[in-house]
Amino acid sequence: MVYRIIKTAWGWCGLAGDGRKVSRILLPIPAKAKMRDMIVRETEDVTESENAFPKLANELKRYFTGETVNWSAASIDLRGTPFQKCVWRAAMTIPYGETRSYGWIAWKIGRSGASRAVGGAMGRNPLPPIVPCHRVLRCDGSLGGFSAEQGVALKRKLLDLESKAGI
Repeated sequence: MVYRIIKTAWGWCGLAGDGRKVSRILLPIPAKAKMRDMIVRETEDVTESENAFPKLANELKRYFTGETVNWSAASIDLRGTPFQKCVWRAAMTIPYGETRSYGWIAWKIGRSGASRAVGGAMGRNPLPPIVPCHRVLRCDGSLGGFSAEQGVALKRKLLDLESKAGI
């Protein structure tokens, strides 16, 4: 496993994976050293590679400047339970700048009534913003939770970045 830390307009972002496919993205934080500690703590047997994931690194840099990115160059390795993967794939169908509810995801995967379980899966999302868990809201339109270090404030900031009005 290898990791790379990149500087974005929002801070230091971490990427980890097998060198070809990324299996973990950590959203930006201000301190590079803290990002390195977080990646090393979360990923077993990992070494730093400044050249890993070049296309994805470029896309993340562009995304955090407000550019619409389709993640076409991203080669990802979704790691989780079958249910989590199903939830994450459904979230990936939410268009840029739009939102859906946890209930919508449950319905989309054929598990109506599983909104809480969907929320749990979103909280374990290993690949934000490629898997756009920030676009998933409560049924009443409120933000719900967000497991990134900055919490719901970062969720709001990501939605604002994508110019989603009226939330």
